[in-house]
Amino acid sequence: MLHDKKMDAGTLPFVLLHGIGEPFLAKDVDLAEVAAFLDGELRR
Repeated sequence: MLHDKKMDAGTLPFVLLHGIGEPFLAKDVDLAEVAAFLDGELRR
């Protein structure tokens, strides 16, 4: 993720959903939390 071409100033925008058909762009996602979540899922 750190080498993604969409990285801007150390942040990576994520497209998330408020609901079906209600996307929004989140620029405040903590990449360390995403990595920790993915690591946990891979261990299951």
